[in-house]
Amino acid sequence: MSTGRKISALMAAACMGGALTFAGLVVFTLHSHGVASFDPWTALVVFAPLALLGLLRLIVRGIEGARTWGTIALLLGLLGIGLLFYLEYSGALVHVMTRPDRPDVAEAYRV
Repeated sequence: MSTGRKISALMAAACMGGALTFAGLVVFTLHSHGVASFDPWTALVVFAPLALLGLLRLIVRGIEGARTWGTIALLLGLLGIGLLFYLEYSGALVHVMTRPDRPDVAEAYRV
């Protein structure tokens, strides 16, 4: 197996993981009524390296192949990071432990 094919297979696996994480986060948001028991920002563990890997793959030209997967990885990483910012600043998905501390949703917790 050539180096280009190995890199292409690794990029495809990374893109599949990013797509599954993105889809899982969207489905969870739709069914959780805006409250999460985990911090949504932990998904940056997937999205930030995916975006960097895609960008690196597009910049480095020494190895042929996987350029399409590099583009897909960069787009998925950036879309995932954008989704996290949307979820945070729209209040669509909030970590249970931080919810009462936020001024925009603290009114719901006043007794």
